[in-house]
Amino acid sequence: MHELAAAVKIVRTLISMSHSESQGQQMDDVRRNIAAVWKQLESHNEVEEQLVYSLPSKLLTSNEQLAVVEVFGASCRIYHRDLAKEIHDFDSG
Repeated sequence: MHELAAAVKIVRTLISMSHSESQGQQMDDVRRNIAAVWKQLESHNEVEEQLVYSLPSKLLTSNEQLAVVEVFGASCRIYHRDLAKEIHDFDSG
């Protein structure tokens, strides 16, 4: 995700500048990087949907699944808070 954030920052900078051949090349590089990230995410999502999502019901009782959901929810809230701060700091600096 850091790669994607860096690509977005490059694009924002390039949009604000006058167009040149080197900027066109940089945009092509950014497009290739974003396409690579997209492909990795598609592959990741496919594995996740086929394997990961089915594991809890195969491995845990209903009560154990509920406990995992509660812990995971708290962890997600903390992660999203920290991620929002990191994005804000990245955009500011």
